[in-house]
Amino acid sequence: MNSVQYALRIRPRIEREMRAEAEEGEFANEDAFQAAVDAAVQDEVAEAERDAAQEREMFGGPEDTPSIQSADLYGTGEGRYHGLI
Repeated sequence: MNSVQYALRIRPRIEREMRAEAEEGEFANEDAFQAAVDAAVQDEVAEAERDAAQEREMFGGPEDTPSIQSADLYGTGEGRYHGLI
């Protein structure tokens, strides 16, 4: 999932939470509220990207960690789903 898809997925939740927590008169108008929601969404997307980069740095990508459980020794494709039988 790329960052745009992630932002679209989390935006309704963040907007709902911010509306519930907002105090009367906290935002001048709806545009100010939407700008605050946009900023919160961007912060969460940036945090998720930092976390993913840190995990890739610590554990490597999927290609960097081959294991015998995912082996496909005979070309049947069976090992991709069930490991060695």
